[in-house]
Amino acid sequence: MDGKNVFAVKWMIVALVFLAIVGCSADVDDEMLLYGSWLEESPDENRTEFYFYADDQVFIDRSGEKQDRTYFIEGDSIYLKRENGGTSSLYFRQINENAFQIENIYPDIPENQPSFMIFRRASSIPDAPGLE
Repeated sequence: MDGKNVFAVKWMIVALVFLAIVGCSADVDDEMLLYGSWLEESPDENRTEFYFYADDQVFIDRSGEKQDRTYFIEGDSIYLKRENGGTSSLYFRQINENAFQIENIYPDIPENQPSFMIFRRASSIPDAPGLE
């Protein structure tokens, strides 16, 4: 190979390595993917709405009972903190960018196996709803 071809091959290898590093290191904040409105799909369609917005805040409308919570996700759990300081830990798994599964937020008989809820994205508008 002549000098021009060696230079072109080396340049292409450097470019491919750079693209691989940049492409693989794109770390998207999973919690940012939650911003917006999510409606319960199952077990009871549209009974509950989660509205995730800035600063790790979530507004929850449980059949008309409105709550504001601070949240964070760690591993396969979501932690919902009340204003009074109490915190709930629930199983949480984001299925894809338009759906997530969460441990049932409605009281259940403690002896029963955990039940789960599925939510689908209703909108991705990051404005916070007002508590009324």
